[in-house]
Amino acid sequence: MMTSFFENLEPDIDLAPGRILFSQGEPGDAAYIVHSGYLDLLVGGAELTSIMPGEIVGEMALVENQTRFATAAAGKEGARLYRINRDRFLTLTRERPAFALAVMKTMSDRLRKWGALFE
Repeated sequence: MMTSFFENLEPDIDLAPGRILFSQGEPGDAAYIVHSGYLDLLVGGAELTSIMPGEIVGEMALVENQTRFATAAAGKEGARLYRINRDRFLTLTRERPAFALAVMKTMSDRLRKWGALFE
């Protein structure tokens, strides 16, 4: 779980239910770890998946230096998040191999899950 990398910190974002964290097509300057609650991930307005506590979101925009792939909105309970700016994300991936592997595993899991939708 990604939260183990931030266990000594307090979440720095509180999102009310339904509030948008970021929108598809926007530039990405940070990734986020869900501390509590959850986020709905939407592509073209259709719900793709939910991002649960301990999971990262927004990492694709940082890894690829591209715009956001999806829209992320707080679920029915709202969400508390850790924000990881681009510099901190790059530092963590460089200095904490376990963090880099956790991000890669998350991306791989999602690719397999989402790829199955098209089979």
